[in-house]
Amino acid sequence: MVLAVLGYQVNATMPSPALPDVIERLGTTTAAAGLSQTLSFLMAAIGQVTLARLSDRRGALALLAVGVVTSLLIRRPEPATALGEQGGESEKQPRPVPSHH
Repeated sequence: MVLAVLGYQVNATMPSPALPDVIERLGTTTAAAGLSQTLSFLMAAIGQVTLARLSDRRGALALLAVGVVTSLLIRRPEPATALGEQGGESEKQPRPVPSHH
């Protein structure tokens, strides 16, 4: 139980030191960055309550399976490059096809 609480606290405090960098890179305001962190904590709290009850009713393994399948089906946008440019499908060069002569 102690490890679970400590794990949550570490996870909850990790974004805070990165906020100034996020604000600078995204060109946003301190209020917007703080609001995003607040909403993240709020959704985590709501999710813990609802998913705990659902896990008790349906079983943890079934809930885990649904989460894995959902994660695999969701297409995430490509991450930005180190220079802050957005990567896109049109910018990718096709890989050469090896010939088997």
